[in-house]
Amino acid sequence: MRKRSGGQQVNAGEGGGLAIAVGSLLDGIPESVVLGLGLLSGKGISIAMLAAIFLSDFPEGLSSALGMRAAGRSATYIFGFWGAITILSGVAAALGAAFLAALLLRSLLP
Repeated sequence: MRKRSGGQQVNAGEGGGLAIAVGSLLDGIPESVVLGLGLLSGKGISIAMLAAIFLSDFPEGLSSALGMRAAGRSATYIFGFWGAITILSGVAAALGAAFLAALLLRSLLP
């Protein structure tokens, strides 16, 4: 039998689902850097890698969104919050690729 929270979800002002979302952001940064490295190598990113990242991150996003909704957050807030996480992850991928490209070039130059 599945356990239910019994209405014990915290209020929006107390974090309701935000901790999971912030954890997903922190978890997504290294993943984004790896994706950026894949692009930097010129070999692209494998479908298996994208599928693995999606399958590992989807439950986190779903539980966070449901927690935020149960805590009284609006759909606009939830989509905006996750949109911001998506943008920040993309920026992390770009910065990771640029930083590592600079390190690679520096190591190749005399």
